[in-house]
Amino acid sequence: MKGQKQGQIFLYILSVVYVISMYIYPVLFFLSLASGVQGSEYQVDMSGWVRILFIVLPLVLGFVNLITVIINKGLDRACFLNCAMIIKYLLMPFYLFGGLCVVLAWLILFIPVPGVNFVGPLIGMTLAVMGYTGLIGAAPVSLAYVIKAGRDKKQPGWLCVLSGIAQFIFTLDVIAIMILSVKEGKGRFAAIAAVATGIFFMVCILFAVK
Repeated sequence: MKGQKQGQIFLYILSVVYVISMYIYPVLFFLSLASGVQGSEYQVDMSGWVRILFIVLPLVLGFVNLITVIINKGLDRACFLNCAMIIKYLLMPFYLFGGLCVVLAWLILFIPVPGVNFVGPLIGMTLAVMGYTGLIGAAPVSLAYVIKAGRDKKQPGWLCVLSGIAQFIFTLDVIAIMILSVKEGKGRFAAIAAVATGIFFMVCILFAVK
């Protein structure tokens, strides 16, 4: 029982650390690239291994998530669900703002300035890849709940399969966790708060664009 309690605490801490890491990840990613450019004003002295680590940080943390989930597979599904909600809901502003940046980057493609057209898609694809690595890194925790819920017969099999697939698709991953948590009878307030937060950020973004 003591070991299980420690496993729960560690998973909660790891989930919060993952969220914080994703918010500082773009800065680390930029510094990693800039450090390799001679003469860059943002150049930071760091080894090649450190640069690689910063660039693939979400995947490294995702691997840690996977190992942690495997070691603590005996934890109850409520713990996995709570950690999944922590990650998905707290990262909503990150992905909403990131999605806006991707859209704006692709719009650069239509600026009639020679030599600039290719910059937008390059930035957009880079940001999209960064976001998707974060999505993959968070998947082990969510999948642990989905598998556990399916085995415990607490969620329909077809819903578990679709939810598992949704963990690798932007937006659908959050919607799936919302549906599962509400059906589980947990996190109704958190789901409402997450939706309200998403709407608030979208409205703020629209006003900012105008």
